[in-house]
Amino acid sequence: MAKLIYLGDVGHNSPEEGVFFRDTRLVLRAVPNSNMAEWLEYVGEKGRRRLLARAINANAYFEAGAPGKLAQVLELLDRGDPDVWEFRGTHKGARAPHLRMLGLFVGSVITGGVFWAAIGLKKQNNQLRRTDIDSARKVMSEWRSQRRR
Repeated sequence: MAKLIYLGDVGHNSPEEGVFFRDTRLVLRAVPNSNMAEWLEYVGEKGRRRLLARAINANAYFEAGAPGKLAQVLELLDRGDPDVWEFRGTHKGARAPHLRMLGLFVGSVITGGVFWAAIGLKKQNNQLRRTDIDSARKVMSEWRSQRRR
């Protein structure tokens, strides 16, 4: 069964480190040097429930082979830069706050994969700023540098 967990529940240096959602086709996982644990606390119980519902929906879209519906939740932001994806924790038409995570998706939009969350956003409007995207790129770049060492 799908479950949204706290990052603190997962031991350091374990294969599950940073995983905060796992289902049959989708895993949400925090980039190790990110602030995702604090962000999940910041969005509160209601925000975490919204994220869980959207993650369960995304997993169902993977299972159904429905990439068109999946694009409502998980989307590549810039076709020229395959590194920055957006996971929408709330519908575009929903009332504020709008929950967003920016990061890297590793896998296939047909069969599923792992979304590595670099930053979380709680916004009053649906527009992403270039600085939001740049912040996600910076966290992912630092993470990649650490992995190469």
